[in-house]
Amino acid sequence: MGNHSSVLDVNTSDDIQFILIYYNSRRTLMRLPEDYEGLVDACRRLFLIPPEEELWLNFELDRIVGEHMEIDPQIWSNVRSTITGAWVHTPYYQPRPSRDDSGATSSNNG
Repeated sequence: MGNHSSVLDVNTSDDIQFILIYYNSRRTLMRLPEDYEGLVDACRRLFLIPPEEELWLNFELDRIVGEHMEIDPQIWSNVRSTITGAWVHTPYYQPRPSRDDSGATSSNNG
C-alpha cells in the first residue's frame, strides 16, 4: 500500500494544493488556502458554520500519519506544505437521533 495523503498536488503554474476536509459525515475537497484564517473562513462557508460558533481544526502531517493535532496559526507557513488532511470540530454538533424499527426516536433522557 502507498502512503496516505489527503492532499492532491496539481501541476499548474500557480502550484495549487488541494486538501480533503472532514466535518462530521462530510468530506470536501478544497484548495488549501495560503493562510490559516483563510482555511477557517472556507470551512465556515462550506459547512455552513456560523461565525459565532466555536470551530477548531485538527491536522495530519505527512511525517506523522494517523496522529491528528492542532497547529499554532503562527507556524502555518512552515507546516502548510506537509498537511495531509484536516478535521473540523464544533462543540454543538449533535449526531442525529437513532430510530428503532417502529420509527420512534430513541431518547436518553431517562
